[in-house]
Amino acid sequence: MHKYWIFLTLLVTVVGCKPEQEEIKSAPSNALAFEISELPRTKPLRGKALQQTNQWPEFKSFDNSFARIYEASGREDYALVVEELLEQFEILGASTAPGALESQQISARFNVIRTYLLKVQALLNYRLDSKEATLELIEAYSNAMEQCNILVNNTLDTKTLFDE
Repeated sequence: MHKYWIFLTLLVTVVGCKPEQEEIKSAPSNALAFEISELPRTKPLRGKALQQTNQWPEFKSFDNSFARIYEASGREDYALVVEELLEQFEILGASTAPGALESQQISARFNVIRTYLLKVQALLNYRLDSKEATLELIEAYSNAMEQCNILVNNTLDTKTLFDE
């Protein structure tokens, strides 16, 4: 029994002498963990794709809201922009696209944009670094615009190509 008391005392002493770990303090701040000016620019629409999207007011509204990402001054402002983009996305999803833009490929790209918007929103809500997710969001948006450019500006007639 005496051995158990010695062992218990030794154990308590070893555990009690363990150095204290530093607590990670996260002060609530309105600053983003990255500079907005470091973000890459999105790929623009060109030619017929630009003309088609000018006839789609819901898309123009979404595009204008997306451009506000580069004007955000802090975390709270950026969170509001992301929230507005999600609202604009719901309106965009309920609208009908002009003929050439009504494609499964384009709607799939916009679903990817929505996924990254939700990811950025979650990171901002938990006050985590959202730089990587923002870069992915911008890349997804650029890919969607490039897909619009490819589908609308493509002058190759696939019917003629596959008939031969």
